[in-house]
Amino acid sequence: MSRRRTVAIASAAVLTGMAGTLVAGEVGPLAGARQEAPVSGPLQFNASGPVRVFDSRTERTPISSTGYGARMIDLSGFVPANTRGAMVNVTVVADGETTGYVSLTGERDPGTSNISWTSPGVYSNLAFVPVSDMGGVGLGRPLVALRYHGTRPIHVVVDLQSWVTA
Repeated sequence: MSRRRTVAIASAAVLTGMAGTLVAGEVGPLAGARQEAPVSGPLQFNASGPVRVFDSRTERTPISSTGYGARMIDLSGFVPANTRGAMVNVTVVADGETTGYVSLTGERDPGTSNISWTSPGVYSNLAFVPVSDMGGVGLGRPLVALRYHGTRPIHVVVDLQSWVTA
């Protein structure tokens, strides 16, 4: 019989900025979890934050809908190459009559959002997102894919709070 293990990061650890080793264990199903990933060993939780890793406002060019494409956020210099996930604060600045959603993902687009909106404004959300080298495309660099689906260009700011390494 195959056993699956789930690693949960306690919000207390994130809120207090504690660093320590998270060891995979039998923690049971998480509320609302639909998929469990097998874990083969200890994971290291690292608090950093916050540090700005992406800001489209500095380029003075809003992000247009990426459709099926993605904009890569390179986390090199912020996290080690063996990083598997990152806790980030995602902020969207939506001007004008716009609706949409932003997903920060690893190799595959899960078709879900980290943040969505239906009117102009500034919106933010804390999200734990996968980090990978995008199947070798990143040449070993830790990357996160930013996907935006919406009606008008927006600005996006991403601040790194913490990360998990294998």
